[in-house]
Amino acid sequence: MKLGVEGWLPLIKAGRVCPQEIDWLLCHYSSHFFREQIVELLEEAGCMIPE
Repeated sequence: MKLGVEGWLPLIKAGRVCPQEIDWLLCHYSSHFFREQIVELLEEAGCMIPE
């Protein structure tokens, strides 16, 4: 999970992605077990998209 979230950071820093401008995001994970981890990592990175 961490690798996927870390993939967002360079895109945000380069100005290619602006989390505040994203209306929705389809995030695939194989089970709800991963949901909490993804949310935590996105929040820590400062790029959480409200659910």
